[in-house]
Amino acid sequence: MQYAEDIRKTILKVAEECGPEKTFVPADVARKIDKDNWPGLIQQVVFVAEVMFKEGKLRLTKPNGQVHYRKV
Repeated sequence: MQYAEDIRKTILKVAEECGPEKTFVPADVARKIDKDNWPGLIQQVVFVAEVMFKEGKLRLTKPNGQVHYRKV
């Protein structure tokens, strides 16, 4: 199990790499944390990303019904 603070830091890193104009999905973050076992991290990443969205740290979009995040 990953710690929420580690996930938060990785989300911020991925968001920074994408910049304010590009979006990323939770799987992008999970792969950066553990490229071999990323599917098991998806739910944790989504939880932390949702908290960050509510805090105003991320923007959320749903193109084609899939959740994407973007740097604020």
